[in-house]
Amino acid sequence: MGQKKWLETEQSVSDILKLKPGLDFDQEEKEMRIQRIMNLAAFNGKKESIGFGNFLVRQISYTGWKIWLAQGIFVAVFWILFFGSRASDMAEIARLIGRNLPFFFGMIAVAQVMILIPFLERSFRYQMYEMECATRFSCSGMLGACLIYGTIGIVGIFGLCMAFAAGYKNVSAGAVALYFLVPLFVSCNGCMVVLRNMIKQCGVAEGRELFLGGESVCLICIGVLAVGARCVPGFGGHWIIWGVILTVAFLGMILQGRELMKGVSYAA
Repeated sequence: MGQKKWLETEQSVSDILKLKPGLDFDQEEKEMRIQRIMNLAAFNGKKESIGFGNFLVRQISYTGWKIWLAQGIFVAVFWILFFGSRASDMAEIARLIGRNLPFFFGMIAVAQVMILIPFLERSFRYQMYEMECATRFSCSGMLGACLIYGTIGIVGIFGLCMAFAAGYKNVSAGAVALYFLVPLFVSCNGCMVVLRNMIKQCGVAEGRELFLGGESVCLICIGVLAVGARCVPGFGGHWIIWGVILTVAFLGMILQGRELMKGVSYAA
């Protein structure tokens, strides 16, 4: 706020205090109240200048790095648990992954969604009113920021999976992409359905319900992958079925995402 604008506003506030019936303050009290109002006016002026890009960058130090750290830790821990003492034997790892492609890469993909859910749940549970007040970004803005951070992490992990596949002849890059993206999109669709139903029924998303519903959807996806890999012959070889599921899940995710961003609001 410029100096001239500041002085004009201060004079207006002073005039209002003089004219308002029943407001009989001494000079010290009046100056204190004027200063409080001016501080609030300056704060409101600052809020208007914050764009979503600036907001997104600032939130990296609060939320983004935590999401990326959690995603990286999971991949490292899962790698160690899945391969055990053979974690450093790349030839043995390639052989094991070749036998368990759908489950291995599908598990990594679904787990990324499971990691993201608690961060979304926290936004809904505590409503982030202080962030909305400071930036004029409501729940949809916070939701969008968390999803962008999560997507960046997922893209990075997907790139690592593709790089791994490119280094081994018995691991197909196309298969890796299919087995990673199908469970990812299906689990995202399931979480969006849970969230939209909660908002439609209650008018607002409750954090605990989002957490339980979203994590349950992801666990079901992991269970289907585990059962399919163990019990269904040629589970990963039905390319047409996998391709159809991928297409439907991708389109569904886009449509649901658009509707979801319209419906999520603190004002609900």
